[in-house]
Amino acid sequence: VPTPVAAPAAIIVEPAVAAVPTPAAEASAPSTAATAASPSALPPAAAAPLPQIGDPPDAEAESKRLAAEKLRRDKAARDKLDREAKAKAALEQRDREAAVARTEQEAQARRRAEEAQRPRPVAAAPLAPAAPQPAPVQARTVREICAGRGTIAESICQSRECGSPQHANESLCRQVREAEDRRRNYIN
Repeated sequence: VPTPVAAPAAIIVEPAVAAVPTPAAEASAPSTAATAASPSALPPAAAAPLPQIGDPPDAEAESKRLAAEKLRRDKAARDKLDREAKAKAALEQRDREAAVARTEQEAQARRRAEEAQRPRPVAAAPLAPAAPQPAPVQARTVREICAGRGTIAESICQSRECGSPQHANESLCRQVREAEDRRRNYIN
């Protein structure tokens, strides 16, 4: 059986009672009555009550809020228009620069075409002096040909080059032939 739960007690908010001066106090202090009527001279309890949750907003606060919102919307609209104007100006500037570049390229192409079509004057070509004879090619040795290789690659190159008749009499080739002969005799 469910147990009944007591509902929370309702909170009652009563507006503060404004302090009303008594006639005797007014007669004894006429100068204080004028200052007591002003809101700044009233004690804090007599000041205007704070707005409560659920109270409808007063007209002045609502109008301020609406005015501030309208200002924000107007500023956002102006900013958007400024951005769009800047973007449009930049686009137009790029278009102008592209048009100028195109015009310059077309002018250069026209000048090149005109120069190509213009007949060249045929001048008698002076006789060129005889070309100097190339220096005789010095024979390279096997060591020079095979230089700069690894040890194994250099040995293979030396063996191959020493097999040609033009390098047969070089001292390096004689050494390579003797080493190959020893190797062949050792295997057989």
